[in-house]
Amino acid sequence: MKKLLVIVVMGLLLSGNAYAANISDFEAAGMSVGDSALKYYSEKKLKDNYKDWFAPKYSVSGIEEKKDGFDEIQLIYKSNDSEFKIEGISAMEYIDGKECQKKLDNEASSIQEQFTPLEVKFYKKKTFKHSEDKSGKSKVTSIKMKFKSDKGVLVIACYDWSNSMGYNDNLRFSIRSKSYNNFLNRY
Repeated sequence: MKKLLVIVVMGLLLSGNAYAANISDFEAAGMSVGDSALKYYSEKKLKDNYKDWFAPKYSVSGIEEKKDGFDEIQLIYKSNDSEFKIEGISAMEYIDGKECQKKLDNEASSIQEQFTPLEVKFYKKKTFKHSEDKSGKSKVTSIKMKFKSDKGVLVIACYDWSNSMGYNDNLRFSIRSKSYNNFLNRY
């Protein structure tokens, strides 16, 4: 459990009503939205691991390496940003879909306990078919939290891929800026 709970809440020392929780307060694998990806990886490594999933608006670098208990890190940044400012992070632990469901609620509850409804809007857990799997056999179960101060979003999800897709089932922690989240909602 300790290994899995690697999302660290930074700066949660509440100082009266002046405190406002922001998405940049979260880290996944030691990285936060707003950081430069160049702080963690070379430009060559980012470009060598480029995925064109959201081109031309956003670029994704999918880096498969063990880091802080995760098996893969996806960093999302605007395509023309020479600073590679992180707009989204998805940190994945490869785990069987059924085992993932057991951990999902515990992880979400642990994070939710740290916030009030005045700071964060909590959404109910939902399950849907992944649009990339035309067979309809791949499912995603997610719990979303939206920060009221900056409209950033934290999503904890289980991706249960069908065998035909060739992807690893995973528990995924996604941290998204407002602009990246809005893009995904229109995508």
